[in-house]
Amino acid sequence: MMPKDRDLILGLPLANRDHARRLESVPGEDYLVGEYTMDDLDDLCGHIAAEANHTDDRDLEERLDDLLDHLEDGIQRLHDLGARKSGEA
Repeated sequence: MMPKDRDLILGLPLANRDHARRLESVPGEDYLVGEYTMDDLDDLCGHIAAEANHTDDRDLEERLDDLLDHLEDGIQRLHDLGARKSGEA
């Protein structure tokens, strides 16, 4: 996740700000990392989706939708990796 994404989440009235605060800079890189459970990620995605669906600001809606797509892609990759490791795929 990028710093601009964390800032976007911190600005959302419905979001759990703890999710964004857990993100830390990676030395020498321009992205952030954090430790989350799958429930945390599902919760975060739900808040982002709710904000995107209820805003009248089209630019904000697009930015939230892009962030949601990015997070959901990451969640899917984690599911796929877990399935391969357990022999389910």
